[in-house]
Amino acid sequence: MRPIHLSMKAFGAFSDRVDIDFAALAPRGLYLVSGETGTGKTTIFDAMCWALYGRMPRKQPHEVRSDHVADTTRCEVTFTFDAGGARYTVTRNPDQLRPAAKNPDRLVKEAGAATLMRLGDDGDRSELVADKVSDVARACEEIIGLDAGQFQRVVLLPQGMFNAFLLANSKDREEILERLFGGEIYDRIVDELKTTHDACRQLVGEAESAITAALEAARGHVVDADTALDADGGHGNEPRPIVGDAHPHDSPTVARSDHEADTTDETGDREQLGAAVTRLGGALEGLRAELTESTRRRASAQAAHHAATTGARRFDDAAELRSKIAELALKAEAVEVGRIAATVSANARPVVEAADALTVAEQAHREAVSVREDRSRAIVAVLTELGKPTEDLRPLTVQRRLAELASAHTRDHDKLDRRRVAGEAFEGATKYRAALDSRVAAVEAARATATKRAAEIDARLPDLRATAADPDSIRTAIAAAEHLVEERLTLDHLEAGLVPLSEQRARTAEEHRDLLANFTDTQAPRLALTLVEGEGCPVCGSTDHPAPATADDRHVVGWDEVTAAADRHATADTAVLDLERRITELRGRLGDAAVLEPDVLRQRVDELQGDLERATTASATIDALQGERDELDAELDRLATEAGRLGEARDQATRDLAAADENRHTAEEEAAGIDAEHLEGRAMALERLGTALDGYDELVAGAASAESLLESRRVDLETRLENGDLDDVAAARAVVWTPEQEQDAIDAAQTHRSEYDRATGALKALESEGIPDARPAPEATAATLQQAEADKNRLETLVATVDFDVAGATKCLGQADQLEADSRDRRDRAEVAARAYQVCAKGGPALPVPLKRWVLAHELDRITASANVHLAGMTNGRYGLRRLRGQRDGRRSFGLDLEVDDTNTGRARSTSSLSGGEQFQASLALALGLADVISQGGTAGGQAFEALFVDEGFGSLSADALDDAVETLHRLHGSGRTVGAITHVEAMKQALHVGIEVTRRADGRGSTLTVDY
Repeated sequence: MRPIHLSMKAFGAFSDRVDIDFAALAPRGLYLVSGETGTGKTTIFDAMCWALYGRMPRKQPHEVRSDHVADTTRCEVTFTFDAGGARYTVTRNPDQLRPAAKNPDRLVKEAGAATLMRLGDDGDRSELVADKVSDVARACEEIIGLDAGQFQRVVLLPQGMFNAFLLANSKDREEILERLFGGEIYDRIVDELKTTHDACRQLVGEAESAITAALEAARGHVVDADTALDADGGHGNEPRPIVGDAHPHDSPTVARSDHEADTTDETGDREQLGAAVTRLGGALEGLRAELTESTRRRASAQAAHHAATTGARRFDDAAELRSKIAELALKAEAVEVGRIAATVSANARPVVEAADALTVAEQAHREAVSVREDRSRAIVAVLTELGKPTEDLRPLTVQRRLAELASAHTRDHDKLDRRRVAGEAFEGATKYRAALDSRVAAVEAARATATKRAAEIDARLPDLRATAADPDSIRTAIAAAEHLVEERLTLDHLEAGLVPLSEQRARTAEEHRDLLANFTDTQAPRLALTLVEGEGCPVCGSTDHPAPATADDRHVVGWDEVTAAADRHATADTAVLDLERRITELRGRLGDAAVLEPDVLRQRVDELQGDLERATTASATIDALQGERDELDAELDRLATEAGRLGEARDQATRDLAAADENRHTAEEEAAGIDAEHLEGRAMALERLGTALDGYDELVAGAASAESLLESRRVDLETRLENGDLDDVAAARAVVWTPEQEQDAIDAAQTHRSEYDRATGALKALESEGIPDARPAPEATAATLQQAEADKNRLETLVATVDFDVAGATKCLGQADQLEADSRDRRDRAEVAARAYQVCAKGGPALPVPLKRWVLAHELDRITASANVHLAGMTNGRYGLRRLRGQRDGRRSFGLDLEVDDTNTGRARSTSSLSGGEQFQASLALALGLADVISQGGTAGGQAFEALFVDEGFGSLSADALDDAVETLHRLHGSGRTVGAITHVEAMKQALHVGIEVTRRADGRGSTLTVDY
């Protein structure tokens, strides 16, 4: 994994946007991240970690956003990195406020978001990998191969922690390893083992309790069966063994060894219960035989009782039927008389109904004639008022007279309406002509006003057009002036960067000259190193080499070093020449502006902005006036058209007024002599006549129909009297019953006949079955049956009780046997769980230390193995770290103690005996070893992490140790890694290149940083 670029805004200590190009820093290989304590150096690495995982090593999520920015300032981090042969960019922002879309004055919450993109080879195309907060964190973990905690330990090495780690004892080192590797998982494993052990003990106890409960249940069934047999007379005399009451499992939660101590007692009790169940089984078979015989006796008694009961019932039923038949014979005559009277009533009812209908018809006829006469008198009164004849009052005749009167009235009313309408038309024509005259005057006034305003605009436009400039040309000039400012600022930046590059070129040139001179001076010693005894010298050819040249303890420079120095000088020289070329080209483009200050150039931009504002205002005024002038032209055209139309309308209105006056005179002549008040009275009389005629024909027809119905009812009554046996209506009314009375008499006759037939039939059926001469006595047979049933029920209950208890005891004994067999595995597992918990929690023969320390010791071995690779390179193979296998002090924890192998002495010694610089080397080696173990990189051959950052810890070193630390970092860089050292120590800044400098802002609003590539 290799960081490429980091951009953060409003994040942590940085209120402004800052960018760090790690790819540009990479060629440095080794550089410092410097700044005073508390300025925010590690914020850079917090941002990387938060962008990838949404978490920070030392801060809470709510501490992401900078405290030095406004609520609406957007907080965001973008991190670009390489991993697995591909390049990715991750962008993340926290929950934050933003202005609402429809109301910018109101702030709304914007949820945190994250996106992860895979960049294409050309740097332009990209592919979305994940776009949800949790999905992005998971994807980064898969791509990098580390979770957030591991990333923090691998990329950012906390050097101070590893110095303490180097010198700690086993107990303290265990706490550090637990934090690094999450050792709490092994505490959870021990807790789980204890939970499993407790659960197994509980299961054993439950099994013991279940066995005890099963045997107790079996004993209860045996006791219940014996109690039932004792309670039943005649079945409790045989001797029975006594079943003991002692509980075989007094302690259900004891372990297997406790249970085995009671095995003999349990077995004896189990055998006693089995013998009791066998005995009860034999008693049950005898009871079932007795129950069979009792059932037979009950069946015989039941048959005898049924025969006696049936005979007694037939004897009683026959006596009851004979009594009922005699009673029905006494009622027969009265029932028949009632039936005959009902028949006579039914024959007389039509006469009575016809007489009632005649009475109703007479009343209806009287009412119809009365209503018709009232309406006729009203019609005569209206005709008399109108002066018309009243002799013929037939409906059609009166309707014709009404139509003639209405027609004459309508003609007179129309003449009056025509006179009124003609007068109103004359008045309207007069008013319309006057309105047209007013409208013509208004149009002429509007035309004069519009003509005057058009002349004013025509006079003003030429002056405005003469003074207005083109806004687009001014905007072009502004863009050119702003570009000039930017290039002038770029010139300052390039010229400032030329100084350090020139110094670097001078240093590399001097370094190359020194190495070349050294190479030349040591040419003879270097050739001497190639001489071989007996072979010719490459310079003189002699095979005798009596006094070969020596270097006099000087370093013999090889040509590769000279070539490398030349390459460095060439690179620095190329950089200076390239920068000088860019400066020359930029000065050429700037021309005279190259000597002007940027503020002077910015003043020109401000002047052009003022010109643009004035030109924009003038242009807007011209557009407004021109628009108004166009509108005035259109208005004048419309007014001219309207003036012509109004003139034609006024001429036509004059002609229409003359025609309306003529029509008014004609209408007045036609309506002469018509009295409007008399006309109104006649209209009211005609309305009353129409109302009286409404339904008059129906009243006349109704009276005639009522008279016809009256005659029909009279004839019907006479006919019914002539055809019947009755002399008059009074005789018919005397014999008529109500329909209900008639139906009751008929129903009584039918019921009497039905009951008589049913009784005689039932008596014949009983006689055919046989009726005893004397009544049997079922009471005696009932007593015999009751005793037989009581004996049978008693035996059935006893058999069921004993059968239930025998089956229950048998089942409980089987359950106890099965539970005993099943619990053996539980006891075995409980014993294994107890041993596992004991070993992992406190240690044992196979594992002399607790599980957590044993696992952490294994991890420590992996760390020291990898750390020794780095430490050997730092110390030229002198030192190596190893874990102390034995226990030196029985009073102290052991298993995680470290010691140092010193090849110079061939003996191991304490880590505290190392000097300050040696301790730094060993601590850094441990940190790198941890990084290798966690990332599976380094010697393990997994994914490598090309960039590492070593955190604070240099301030506590002495001057010599600090030199050793610098040398160690150089060696670490020499292994192929890019190394960033985080420090505020001034001596480190003098010895190494400061790549990133973090400083506090002068206004107190957090920090800012500069990057020196």
